[in-house]
Amino acid sequence: MIQSQEIQGKQFVRLSKVVNLTDLSRATIWRRIRNSGFPAPIKLSSNCARWELGEVLAWLEQKKAETEATRRAKTK
Repeated sequence: MIQSQEIQGKQFVRLSKVVNLTDLSRATIWRRIRNSGFPAPIKLSSNCARWELGEVLAWLEQKKAETEATRRAKTK
């Protein structure tokens, strides 16, 4: 079961769901956020952060496209 919160038609998910979707560790996700390589969460309080599901999925699609482009370039 996907635990998410919906606000104005957008779904927000916990870090544990982001980890499951990306197969990245928690530390890697935070590192990539600091290096502007991953969507930042929305801070709801000092101890509560949520990611917009659409942004995470778009990031995954971008990485997929980059991988496919690299593979095509290598086969030329």
